[in-house]
Amino acid sequence: MTTSVSGKAVTVSSAGDNTILTPGEGNRLRVFYIAIASDGANSDTAVTVTIRFGDDAPLYIFSLFAGCILARAIGASGRHLQAQTGESLIVTLDAAETIHVSVEYDETP
Repeated sequence: MTTSVSGKAVTVSSAGDNTILTPGEGNRLRVFYIAIASDGANSDTAVTVTIRFGDDAPLYIFSLFAGCILARAIGASGRHLQAQTGESLIVTLDAAETIHVSVEYDETP
């Protein structure tokens, strides 16, 4: 059972792939919580946000209008999303809009 996690908050605004987290050598990421917020100053068009590990299939796909927030507490009852060794957490945007990403995670061999 995990007793502590790390947190990271970043802002991305480039269309395409944005690397959020990369594990240390020989480790893999375990994600317990993720929040995605579309900045209130974004355009009136929704931005599609795709979340995945490395080149894997998408874990989540969301369309967010300006000011929308999505939060997912994965870690209830000790659950988590787990990447393969060396895989990064990637957030892909279909348009250049400002997206805030907050993650609670740990790394494990």
